[in-house]
Amino acid sequence: MRAYGSYYYFDPVRVGSKHILHMNMKLREDLYFQEKHPSKDEYWTVSVYKVDGERLKEEKEIDLFKVVEQFDPDYIPTELGSVYSWNGRELVSLQIRSTKDNSVRKMMYLNLDTRKLERNETLENDHQRKPVPAFNARLDREKSSIEELKFFKNWFSIDPKDLSKTQFKKSSKAYKLLNQKDTKVIVIKPQNSADQYARSIAVFELFMKKGVNLYQDVTIPAEVSKDGQVHTTQTKEEFDQYYDVEKARKVYNETD
Repeated sequence: MRAYGSYYYFDPVRVGSKHILHMNMKLREDLYFQEKHPSKDEYWTVSVYKVDGERLKEEKEIDLFKVVEQFDPDYIPTELGSVYSWNGRELVSLQIRSTKDNSVRKMMYLNLDTRKLERNETLENDHQRKPVPAFNARLDREKSSIEELKFFKNWFSIDPKDLSKTQFKKSSKAYKLLNQKDTKVIVIKPQNSADQYARSIAVFELFMKKGVNLYQDVTIPAEVSKDGQVHTTQTKEEFDQYYDVEKARKVYNETD
C-alpha cells in the first residue's frame, strides 16, 4: 500500500470486508481545533483498496474535504470512524462540524460505493452494548505469538522473534514479510460483522502452534444463539452449531 502524508498519534487504517482504507493527512492544526477549510498545501485524503479475491485493487482516492463540501459547503470533516456493513453496503462513519458554529456536529456515513455522504439513524443512534460471544481460552505464550484475542481491532502485529510460534514456514512469503519491522496483519471485517469471530480466529490460529483450541469455553449469549439459550462450547463444530449468524446480523445492525 502507498503511505504518504504526515500526521501523528492516530491510526491511519480502517478495514471492512470489501475495502481497506488508509488515511493521508497534512494539516496545520489538530483536527479537533480545525475551524476552516484547508489551505492549498493541506490535505486529508483516503487511499481506497478494494478486496478482489486474494488481491487488493487500488481505487480512486477520496478527498474528505471535497466530499463534505459537496454535501454542505458550511461543514468540514473532523473524525473518520470505523467501517460498518449495512444491508450489503459498506459505510464508514464520518463526523462533520459546522464552520459557522463550532458546537454544531453531525454524524454522517460515507458510502464507499457511491462516495457520497448519507444519514443512517440506525447506526447513529445505536449506543446499546451488544451481546457478544465470550472467548475465554487462555493463551500460552510458549505456543502463541499474540498475547490476547482482540476481535474488535482490525489489525495487529507480532514480534519477529516469535515467528517460531506461528504456522508459517521460513521459506514462505508470509514469514519473510512478518520478519520485517513494523509489519501489520489486517483482519478483513467491518466493525459490526456477525461472522467476525470465525474470520478472526482463522487468522489468529495461524499465529499459534498447531493444536491450540481457541473455541474452548466460549460462551454464546442467548440473544445470538439458534435456540435462544446460553451455550458454552468447546469446539468450532459446537460453536457453529449454536451461534446464529443471521440473528446476529440483525442484532449488530448489519441488516435492518
